[in-house]
Amino acid sequence: MLSQARERYEAFLQDKNPITDLLTTLEQKTGVQKRFLASGFICLIALYLLFGYGASLLCNVIGFAYPAFYSIKAIESSSKDDDTQWLTYWVVYGCFSITESFSDIFLFWFPFYYASKCIFLLWCMAPVPWNGSTILYSRVIRPFFLKHQAAMDSVAIESSSKDDDTQWLTYWVVYGCFSITESFSDIFLFWFPFYYASKCIFLLWCMAPVPWNGSTILYSRVIRPFFLKHQAAMDSVKDK
Repeated sequence: MLSQARERYEAFLQDKNPITDLLTTLEQKTGVQKRFLASGFICLIALYLLFGYGASLLCNVIGFAYPAFYSIKAIESSSKDDDTQWLTYWVVYGCFSITESFSDIFLFWFPFYYASKCIFLLWCMAPVPWNGSTILYSRVIRPFFLKHQAAMDSVAIESSSKDDDTQWLTYWVVYGCFSITESFSDIFLFWFPFYYASKCIFLLWCMAPVPWNGSTILYSRVIRPFFLKHQAAMDSVKDK
């Protein structure tokens, strides 16, 4: 597993994309090999998550950016499997976020909390057989859902229809983009009158089963055009 990860890491550094172009430029100016520069950058992120101010913001970006990108890819594909894969991640993330909301006042003081949260989210999104989302969904969430299914209306993960999965995956993509934006502006929005009431109305609009569903509108008019415009550049970064 480690050797495979090392090979993918080396292959990524040899690929041509905006990140490796920047690393090549820095290598030429500093004389330091780009694999050391990249490793140093990764270490800085790790240290920032451990000790830096605003580690929660960086953790949220990591938790949303990669899954949001692949969720959009899944929506644009004709296969149901990738929709279910990423919808499973978002379901686990949603359950984790609810739990975190109740315990955040205590977990905030836990040593290296944001670094631990980041590792947990990376485990949940990792493209490996022991993917965290799959394990937690199959062993915890799904049994609980099946036990209480009669009292629940939502069957998003269990549905055999790609349309159902795509509908909710679209919501989570919009929610992820919104959360990243909110992370940057929360310090200001916190003081906005009736902010949380407005946020609740916005989220209800995004999940409402109506023709003017907010997620569908925002995805088709904003997120999808942006993704298609920059898809080639983003693919070049993620492929390796």
